[in-house]
Amino acid sequence: SLMPLLFLASTVQILGNADAESYGAELELNAELTDNLSIDFGLGYNETEFTDYPDCAPMTDCDGKELVYAPNLTSSVGINYERSLSNSHRLFSRIGATYRGEQYYDVTNNPLYQGKSATLLDATIGIQSETGNWSVALWGRNLTDEDYDVGRAPDQIGTNVTLGVPRTYGIRLSAKY
Repeated sequence: SLMPLLFLASTVQILGNADAESYGAELELNAELTDNLSIDFGLGYNETEFTDYPDCAPMTDCDGKELVYAPNLTSSVGINYERSLSNSHRLFSRIGATYRGEQYYDVTNNPLYQGKSATLLDATIGIQSETGNWSVALWGRNLTDEDYDVGRAPDQIGTNVTLGVPRTYGIRLSAKY
């Protein structure tokens, strides 16, 4: 039994109990192509449905509607490269992409509150001690600066859209002691 919530501006409504079904599958593959190069891949498939939700919104029956924040398809792929630079330092790097399919942010599956699919590209390159006690890395997320949403909800003048994180980058320093 689920208890979905509806966000209206700065208020939250509890919409009653709901029953739902969900099924899917995940696949993960990791392969070391050489001593220095590896790849990883992930794929997720998800089907969801409210099976008993007659009071989801005024005069609306949500039986058969998809659950919120539950894309049907997600995937990721990454390429990793590592190599020794000297007896005491290693180079490491990764470039990866993630995909999230369309999803609803509203129990009635209103198209105004449906998030579009998004593909994000991330990368990291750095140097670490051979023992792994310290590292320094340059990293970047959403390198293509894709505009994507992570939430949509009605408000007093239309639709409130929460955007995902834009292109970000930085330097990471790590130490273990």
